[in-house]
Amino acid sequence: MENTAQKTRQAQLKKKQCLCSELSDEELKLFAKRIKPVCRFIDGRFNYLLREPDLEGLYWITPISVNQPIFFDPQPIKPVEGLQYLCSADTFHSYGYFGVPRPTIKDVLCQLPVSVREKAVAFEVVLPTLDWSVVDGRRQKHFLLTHFFAGQLPEEIAAQEVLTAL
Repeated sequence: MENTAQKTRQAQLKKKQCLCSELSDEELKLFAKRIKPVCRFIDGRFNYLLREPDLEGLYWITPISVNQPIFFDPQPIKPVEGLQYLCSADTFHSYGYFGVPRPTIKDVLCQLPVSVREKAVAFEVVLPTLDWSVVDGRRQKHFLLTHFFAGQLPEEIAAQEVLTAL
């Protein structure tokens, strides 16, 4: 159950424009508790290539650290059901090697559009194209596309602990 301090903090977050440098660890944990990553699996294999934002093949995944790349071996635990698509947004993510995107929960939540901040419960990060236009070498960032979904978190997903270690 939320206490008064948490409710006050969430009210402050509503007003704040989210940029990575502006999110405290506490703010990040608040968002990560209620907005979870989902990943698409086709024929049992993880697939992050661009698709329309639908629920087919989407799964809730085992908890990972907010700092761990989502694309590094996500494990499906429960099919996504009953969510509604909200919007898609361009998001930027660091990389170690320019050919390997490394989106993290923290990256997405720090770039969370104000318009979906209160409604979003899930997001899916996808590669928008198969060419090198997704790489911004000057900033050493990948340009990816993130789909946001509204609805209700399943009980067991809502109960997941927010992990912050690497």
